[in-house]
Amino acid sequence: LSEDERRLVEAVAWQFSSPFVAGFVWLNAVGIYVMKMVMQVSYAWLISFYWMLTPMVAPMVILPQTRGVFLGWLKTYVSVALWPMFFAFAERLALAIPWSAWLGAADGTTDIWGLTVNVLQGETMLAIFNISFFFVFLSIPIASYMIVSGASRPFRTL
Repeated sequence: LSEDERRLVEAVAWQFSSPFVAGFVWLNAVGIYVMKMVMQVSYAWLISFYWMLTPMVAPMVILPQTRGVFLGWLKTYVSVALWPMFFAFAERLALAIPWSAWLGAADGTTDIWGLTVNVLQGETMLAIFNISFFFVFLSIPIASYMIVSGASRPFRTL
């Protein structure tokens, strides 16, 4: 390694080990973890709440006047039941991103500058993904309800 390359590697290592960057990474990780736990507790509470309402709502399917109440309950229950599937999709994507960011970064065919560019590009991608992952997790309830409501729209005229 030349002197410039060695200094570049030291600068990148120092930047990623600085207290500011480490604090930002920690704050981001804690925020995502807390938000994920709140969403999972909300899911458990809502699914049990809607399950407890089943004996009250199920008879409403009989009368045409109360069928809308039953269909509304059913749509909401199914949309809440879809949350774990969307949580799993988001987590699978979160696990796949680092592999796509750094796979082949140090395959021996690039110099130290190319390796540094690849690592910094991967870190930038992960930072953007972490911020967007926060909002993806928060949008799961809205997306699942829209999917369930949208799936029933063609049948509303029947």
